[in-house]
This record gives sequence, structure tokens and C-alpha cells, in this order.
Amino acid sequence: MRRIWAVGFLTLVLVGLQAAAPASACGCGGLATQPDAEISVSGERAVVSWDGETEQIDLMLDLVSKTDAAAIVIPTPTPATVTAGDSALFETLEETIRPRPVYADDWWGFGTGRDGAPALPSVTVLDRVEIGPLEAVTLAATNSRGLSTWLNSNGFALSPATSKVLNRYIKEKWSFVAVRIANDVPLSGSVDPIRLTFDTTRFVYPMRLSQGAETPQALRLYILDKERVDVTKAAEGAAAGPLNAGRKTVWAGDVTDPALTDRGTYLTVVDLRYEVPAIQVTTDIAIVPAGTAENVIPTREVVRLVSVLGVPLGSLIVGWAVIGLLILLGALVARTRTR
Repeated sequence: MRRIWAVGFLTLVLVGLQAAAPASACGCGGLATQPDAEISVSGERAVVSWDGETEQIDLMLDLVSKTDAAAIVIPTPTPATVTAGDSALFETLEETIRPRPVYADDWWGFGTGRDGAPALPSVTVLDRVEIGPLEAVTLAATNSRGLSTWLNSNGFALSPATSKVLNRYIKEKWSFVAVRIANDVPLSGSVDPIRLTFDTTRFVYPMRLSQGAETPQALRLYILDKERVDVTKAAEGAAAGPLNAGRKTVWAGDVTDPALTDRGTYLTVVDLRYEVPAIQVTTDIAIVPAGTAENVIPTREVVRLVSVLGVPLGSLIVGWAVIGLLILLGALVARTRTR
């Protein structure tokens, strides 16, 4: 059944927030739900790029829920412009980073004796659905009334843990995007991506709201830039350094697809996993030049059987050699007997 998502956007400049109710979190933001509703994020993927002044984030979430409505609150350094994203962009990226085949010839029919690198899991994408009319409202306020009023009017509220982190963003004069997602059936599966565009002096991915998550958080970042990049803590002094998370650079290399090169000619893909977000997540994620320019291009071995009429060529050669030796041996025996 084709599902239509109704999405409403609010971009807010805030300096205070008070709310309370059960909620979950994703890497980039906090999830606000209806009272007693349960919702969690099973996967988060984001395409990020920065031209030195303006950052762009395309965000796609995979939700597990029995409720039919929720809200996402996303902090940004400055007020963001919100538009619909394109799920085809994520499909293009997954196709780009799919392990490239490396061919090995098998002359004997026994394989090569080693296993190839496993392929990256394919992306499961729902049927492309149309986003209904986008309702965008920009509010400037000196308190939290804008966001609180909007959440309450839609029956949502944030958890105390998420509110506490939001207050830190507010003190740093960040802005917030509130996204309402509604559907006629429970919100389970991939939600159509949204695109956030905002000005910033630092290349950063907002992460601190995931401190409110009560389950492990997995995040895949597709980072488009002019060179290979790395992810670190977005902090100063002694607080800076490597992220306290399981991480793996799954792909790094040049890209030529026109769908990607308008945002960057080099793609770095990083997988992050936080087993205990409340402890591991302490800062946002800073995206910085990597200490190496080495490419990471996964491959998978494809074995090709070299055969003649379905018989491995190696076996045929050995067979022909044995027959040739038998003929030669027979000729020598016959010659010996005639003497």
C-alpha cells in the first residue's frame, strides 16, 4: 500500500525550553511523541557537505514504532531552511560504495581457496512517496513558547533528558528545526528524507541530543568534500579528540556521478555506533581534514571458471598431459620390444 507522509516544518530561534514526556532520540535530534507512545530509531543516514559558509544535511531515519505521529527537533548553529530531500540520492551513494568486483580465474573448479570481502548490505527503500504540501513557518522568539506551543498543540512533548541538552544549545545561541511526521499507519520503516541548509563557520554534525537515547544508536555519514575527511569531537582544548564510539571508514575515494559532484568530488563514508549514548555522547561531531589521503575502496572477489565445454581447463590440460605421457610410454615400450 502506498503511504503518504504529511510533514510540517518549523524553524525556531530559541533561548529556553521546558517540556516533559517520554521521548526517544536520534543522532541529529530528539524525538517527541504523544503521551505513552513508544518510538525508536533503528537507523540514521545523513549526507553532509559544507562549502566553507553553508552546510547541507540530507537526513533519512528508519523508525520502529506503533504510533502514527511523532516530531523531530533538530538543532542547527543558525536558522535552517528546510526542504524535501530525495531518497534517490541515498540509492546513488549506496551504489557508489558497493564493493567493486576483482576477478580471479579458476582453472580447476575448486574455487580460489579464499573468501572474497562481503558485500555491503543493500539499502531497503520504501516506494517513493509524495510529500504533501510543506507548511513552513519561521519563528523568532526570546523564549521557548514557539516550540512548546507547537509541540503541545500537536500532542507531543520532549523528555527531561532531551530538554536539558536543548538548553545547552540554547545557551550557545543555536536554532532548532521541528519536523512533524504523521501517517495513517504506524511509523515503522524509512521516513522520506528532509534537507536542512544553514550557515555555519564550522563543519559540524549535531549529535548531543542523542544523549537522551535509551537504546544503542547507529549512524552512517556520507561526507562530500574536496578531500578525505575524518570525524572528531566538536570541542576545544582537552575535551577535543577522537569520538568515544565504534567507528569504521567504510569507503573513501573520488566520485564522478553528477548527482554527487555538485556538493563535493571526494566521498568519505563513516559508520558510527554508540552502545550507551548517555555516556559516550559528550559533544557534537566535527568534520575535519583526515590525516591521510589514502583511498578506501572495498572489493569483492568474483571467481570465473576457465573451462572448455563445461570442463575446467586445468583438468583438461592435466588429462591431455597424462594421455600424452601414456602414448609416449607406449611408444617407448613398443620400440624396446622390436629391438
